[in-house]
Amino acid sequence: MVPATVYLVEDDDAVRASLCALLQLADIDVAEFASGGAFVAALGRLSPGCVVLDMRMPGMDGIAVLQHMADQGVDWPVLVMTGHPDPGIAAAVLKRGAIEFLEKPCREEELFAALTRGFEVLGQEVSL
Repeated sequence: MVPATVYLVEDDDAVRASLCALLQLADIDVAEFASGGAFVAALGRLSPGCVVLDMRMPGMDGIAVLQHMADQGVDWPVLVMTGHPDPGIAAAVLKRGAIEFLEKPCREEELFAALTRGFEVLGQEVSL
């Protein structure tokens, strides 16, 4: 069985560390990226997984990452998280293929439910 992997793309060090610890406690493999640019640079070397993507990041923001993934034909499940909710942005990221739009801080149950859906899309069973 392929391990369940989450690609965590978050520029805030404290948020990234907190989410990483939470996911690792749930026995999920986590690969951390401090920027959208770092994630897309590594994308060609990564195995399919769920992406937890911050919306507002310096340089390459979440919309640009989603567009790059679409341009490269990468259709992995993406959960977008933001501390700045905006219905227009939510609609835009969902239109670009994100499976969920979560407001930070989100409840653990919301995150795990969205990740469960994402892993189902990948054909992977996880128990969160």
